[in-house]
This record gives sequence, C-alpha cells and structure tokens, in this order.
Amino acid sequence: MKKKGWAIIASICCLLPAIGCFLQGCAPAVREPARRPKLQVIKVGLLVKVPGASVSSGGKVRFLSGSSGRDLLLDEDAHFKVAARRRGISVLLDGKEVFRASGTLFIKCESRDEFLKLEGKPYRGDLRVISSPDGLTFVNELSIEEYLRGVVPNEMPSSSQDLLEAVKAQAVAARTYALSRKGHYSDSGFDVLPTVQDQVYSGVLGEKPLSNRSIEETNGVVAAYHGEPIRANYSSTCGGRTSSPDEVWNQSKIPYLRSVKDRGRGHRKAFCGDSPHFRWQEVWSGEEFEAILDAFYPQYFPERSRTKIGELCDLEVRERTKSGRVSKLLIRTTEGSLVLSGDRIRLVIRRPSLHSSILRSTFFKIGTVKSNGRVKEIVMNGGGNGHGVGMCQWGAMGMARAGYAFTDILKHYYHGITLRRVY
Repeated sequence: MKKKGWAIIASICCLLPAIGCFLQGCAPAVREPARRPKLQVIKVGLLVKVPGASVSSGGKVRFLSGSSGRDLLLDEDAHFKVAARRRGISVLLDGKEVFRASGTLFIKCESRDEFLKLEGKPYRGDLRVISSPDGLTFVNELSIEEYLRGVVPNEMPSSSQDLLEAVKAQAVAARTYALSRKGHYSDSGFDVLPTVQDQVYSGVLGEKPLSNRSIEETNGVVAAYHGEPIRANYSSTCGGRTSSPDEVWNQSKIPYLRSVKDRGRGHRKAFCGDSPHFRWQEVWSGEEFEAILDAFYPQYFPERSRTKIGELCDLEVRERTKSGRVSKLLIRTTEGSLVLSGDRIRLVIRRPSLHSSILRSTFFKIGTVKSNGRVKEIVMNGGGNGHGVGMCQWGAMGMARAGYAFTDILKHYYHGITLRRVY
C-alpha cells in the first residue's frame, strides 16, 4: 500500500476515540484553558486595625517602605515589633526603632523555605502592613494554592483516604469561593478574612497531607456558571435537603444554588445521615430563653429592639421555606411580640449553656411546656448544622464513601455548573 493510504488509515484511527466520545455524548470532566494565566494571589486580612503586632522568622527578613523604596535586611531569628506611629509604621528591635515606613510596609522572607510568623503563627507568602488613622492592618499575600493549604483542613478536617473525593470537592469549592471574593474588602486592602465570615484560614499550622494532596490534584480547578466562578457557599450538614439563598438571607435567587435533596436515586438515607448534627434536640428553661433574647435580640434586630423583652408567653412558627426551614418565628412576651426571620433566627437563639454557639439550623420544630400563661420550658427538635446553602460537607463525605467522584459531588450541590481549570 502506498504511503498516502497508510497516512489516511492512521488519521482515521486517531479520530476513532473522539468519534466514539461524540456518539456517547461524553465530555471532559474538567475543561482546560486555552492559555494558563499565572497563579492568582489572595490577600488575607489577618489582623485589622490593631495598634501593632510581633513578627519573626527563622530566616533573613527584608522590610520595604511602600513610599520611599528604602529597605532593611535583618538577620535570621530576629524577633521584632511592628507598631503604629503618628507618621507611619515603626519597626522595633529590642525596643529600639530600626526602620520606619509611611503608609505601607512590606515584609518578606529572603528564603522561600522560611515562613514569616505573625503573633507566633507561621504563614506562607509575604506580609503587607497598611497604616490608617484607626491602626495597622496586617495582610498575608500569597498564592491561592498556598492559601488553600491553610483553609481546606479547617473546613473539612479529615485524614481518611476514603474521603479523598470529598476533600477534593472542598478544595474546589474553597478555591472558587476565594476567587469570587477577590476585592471584596478592597477599601481595607484585602480580599478575605481568616474566619467563618469567609473561610477559616490558619496558615502553615493547619496544613494536612490529605488536604495538600486534594489541592494538588485539583490544581486551578474552579466551579463556573456561564464562564464565571460561582459563589460557592457550603455548610456542615443540610439535614436532608439544602436551602437556596433567597430562603436564608432574603436575597434574589441564584440559579446554581438551588435547593436539592441530599440523596441519590434509590437511596433512602441522606448522604449527610452520619453527621452528629443530622438530628438534634435542644432544651431551654423559660428564664434561660428570656435571658438569651435579652442579650442577642437587640444586636441582630436593632430596628425593632426593646429595652426589655418581658416574660415568655408563647413561640409559634409562622412561615417555613420550601426546603422546610423556619423563615418566621413569632415570640409573644408580656411586653408584646417579636418576630425573628431568616438566618438571624440562628444568631439570636443561642444554644442552652453554650451562649457563644448559635442555633445549629433553622430546620426545627418547637414544643413548649406552660404554666399560668408563661412558658416554662422550650424543646426544639431539629436537623442540620449551618445555613444549608450550597455544598453539604457531611453530604459530600457520604457521597465519597458511596463511590462518587469530586466532579459528581460538586455538580450535585451546584446546579448547572462546569468545572474549569483557570490556571
């Protein structure tokens, strides 16, 4: 056969896999970018508007003034204090000022193998210190992949290999969330906070091998809707069904954050059924409940706050969302009526004997014991932990144990998304 004939046959053979994939309707699980941009940088506001803080490192540290361009290199193992001054930022070593910057101070390790420590906690990347009339803001600047190492193990603390796909899903959700929050606190000089207000970030001390592996194996992958990173909300335990943002925060509907059942076809048990928060009960005395209302109602409903709550007469669920969560709770007291709504119900009603802990979820039923027209005891039976919007973390773990891949997990909780590798 002539060479031309062999070339035609070879071309057809190369096309066969693609033709088969087209006929079966398959598509790549993760779409690759045409060009890979550089790694994204995230700015974390570690300390906001404080008088000062201690900084140290095991290696040499360089200080740079954002305004003058001057710099100072300090030897390794130096422990210094960064403090606010009237005309800028002062660097103190053994109580003596060795460097001053006005406006912004940059702190960098000369060796990438060493970490800067802020108040004794090590962090990857660099520190930017921003001066304002209200104090100093310490910002950790690092790549998103480095940032995730200190986030994922806090949001899904697991070391079990059978949960790898769930941890991968968490890595993608956390990466997507971080990208969607870029510039959110731009007026303050950072993107995210290191707390539950955004994502819990603990720097180097929080890193775990399984989390690092999940980050590496999903490097650069995000969940997208119409080509843009989604707002990848997630919470601990949905209790059997997730909620939508409009049910929880009185926001407009978001197409990819629909309420979904937390189970697959043919499954009776919810994916999050093994969570310790799947079903729960809380019991308050009438006096204890009144004290909680007195303490927290004015904080979250200042527009309708009262100087005195009064004695508790009744509690009544007035409205529920489509996912079964309480959206309006009526509380009658001797001083009048209070109405709690949305996710603020969880913020006001604290758990008995754990007043720092908000109510686990708004998916609950209420029972009361009354005497002489006053409520003497409240019994609440509920399910789930968290707002319930987006990915259910315990559900993701249940799906991983059932053999689902991280791509399946993400597409179950975020409707109509695509997974893209953005760098």
